[in-house]
Amino acid sequence: MSGFRRTLTVIVCGVPAAAGLYAVAKVVPTGTTARPAAATALPRCPYLFGHGGYSASNDQILGLNSVKAVDAQKSKSADGVEGDLRFTRDGTKAVMWHNITTNGLTGRSAVVRNSTWTSLQPRRITRGPYKGERVYTFREWLLELKKQHLQGLVELKFMPQNTSAWHELATPLRSTGMASRVILYSTGADDHNGKQIVNAVRAKIKAGVLPKVRTQYSPATTKNDVHGVGWQTALKAGYYGLFVDSGLRSTATGWTRDDSQSAVGFRRWAVGRCARPSA
Repeated sequence: MSGFRRTLTVIVCGVPAAAGLYAVAKVVPTGTTARPAAATALPRCPYLFGHGGYSASNDQILGLNSVKAVDAQKSKSADGVEGDLRFTRDGTKAVMWHNITTNGLTGRSAVVRNSTWTSLQPRRITRGPYKGERVYTFREWLLELKKQHLQGLVELKFMPQNTSAWHELATPLRSTGMASRVILYSTGADDHNGKQIVNAVRAKIKAGVLPKVRTQYSPATTKNDVHGVGWQTALKAGYYGLFVDSGLRSTATGWTRDDSQSAVGFRRWAVGRCARPSA
């Protein structure tokens, strides 16, 4: 998403907001013999997606669009990674980059959609935790997710309406086998046309141009957009809504640098309360 700091997005999949999620054991009367009763099945834990963007306050590149960034989220116990997909000139290459321009990369500033893939390849990130990393293609990013057994939450920042762009979106999803592990969404970050982008994607799925993939329109102004608060706050308040159309009863939220609000903190809290979703 168009975040301004590094966050961990929590996708809440049907986990009750109320307390009392512990497994319950059957009580056996004194003096009787009985086989141990199986505990009640635990509800599924939320999916946790690593999320980053561009920090305007300190001019840092935080987007999780590189191999190093994906690997870092795996080490933090995330279930998936949120990335930012853009297209080069005429939709000829799908690339993973958060900003509209090449701000944050070596070389002169240029608008990504007006740049060629050849011109982007030599550039490197100049600041932030992923300094030195290059711009990766959508296919390369998906392959790293696959290698790390992670899911992908992909924001379409801009979607050219031409054959080349749809091919660049469809081919990596098919060739990597990651279509079932990806959610394509848009907030309309660039041109305020997120709904049109998502509707166009759904039409292409229906026509067979794109493989079957989950989609969602997520307006940045929605009252359910709770980025910036920790997973504890979101879970207790019962925030739901951002990714309902994807088939996940869910929300998105951020986390602070406080370890208790990170994926590590969530995993500790979740023991005995909910079961981690399968990869």
